[in-house]
Amino acid sequence: MYTMYVMLKSRVLFLPMISLFLVLQRGIIQTIALYGLGDQEGYDEYYLDAMGMIADEFESRGATVVGEWPNDETYSFVASKALRNNGDVFVGLALDEDCQEELTEGRLSKWLAQVLPVLTAE
Repeated sequence: MYTMYVMLKSRVLFLPMISLFLVLQRGIIQTIALYGLGDQEGYDEYYLDAMGMIADEFESRGATVVGEWPNDETYSFVASKALRNNGDVFVGLALDEDCQEELTEGRLSKWLAQVLPVLTAE
C-alpha cells in the first residue's frame, strides 16, 4: 500500500493513498512527497512504476511533488516509470525491502531530513 506525506493547510499528514485521492478530488492538495516500496530484482521491468504513475496524476491536478531521490549505483533494474530527469532521480524515495533491506533506514532518514522542512515550511 502506498502512503504519502502531504502538506495540507500547513499541516503534515501521513495518509493512505485512498484518503489522498479523496482529498485530491476536492482540489486542496498543495505539496506531496512520495515513497515507494518495490522489488528491483523480481519486478525489474516495472520497479516502482506505481509511484511514477501516482506522481503524474497528482501533478496533472496541480500538486507539487517534492523529495526526489537519486538513482545511484546501489539500484539495479531495467525500467521504472518513477524516474525523472533522464533517469537520474526517482520522483520520490525508492525503497527495496526484498533486496536492500539494510539500506532502508539510512535512505529513509536522509530523505525525511530533505522533505520534512519543505513540507512544514509556511
